[in-house]
Amino acid sequence: DLDELVRKLKFMSVGEKNLLFQLGMPIDIDLLLGKNEDKTQISIIYLNSLQSSKDKEFFLSILTSQLYQWMLHNPSDTLQCVYMIDEIAPYIPAGARKPIPKPILKLLFKQARKYGVGCCIATQNPGDIDYKSFSQFGTWAIGRLTTKQDQKKVMSALKSLTSKDISKQLPKLSPGQFMLFSPDTSKDITELQTRWLITEH
Repeated sequence: DLDELVRKLKFMSVGEKNLLFQLGMPIDIDLLLGKNEDKTQISIIYLNSLQSSKDKEFFLSILTSQLYQWMLHNPSDTLQCVYMIDEIAPYIPAGARKPIPKPILKLLFKQARKYGVGCCIATQNPGDIDYKSFSQFGTWAIGRLTTKQDQKKVMSALKSLTSKDISKQLPKLSPGQFMLFSPDTSKDITELQTRWLITEH
């Protein structure tokens, strides 16, 4: 009985990453976007239910690849969905390190616009993100940055887009305050104050 149990446990650990996609519902981009619904759908995927960073990277790479394939087969001249990733830094880091999702994320950020897919990323540490990815985003909301590394990274990326220097204002921003750069809306960098939440976060 013990040998049989050991054999079964070994079998369960083989290709364990594939088990993520053997149970439950398959990834269906149309379903996630609510294409058959009358109202706009928001689908939230909570990655913290996965135990390790490797599992999160693996899942995100599969999800992003599926979205990329979907948009190639469903091109649109108008915005048809927005793909948002919070705390993006571990998945598209600066430097030579290449976690699994990095190549497909860079490809998506580069091409998504012409297929009607908007991309939105958020991070507390812009200095940790691959600098080439910055140039693919047209609208930036920059919050309080206290480290010189983050300020330098953001300002060097902004330099090609605007001549205005906001480096002295960034450390003084309060929570919920942002400097908004959106050349499609305004040539100037404007101040943005987010509204307070009605209930506690």
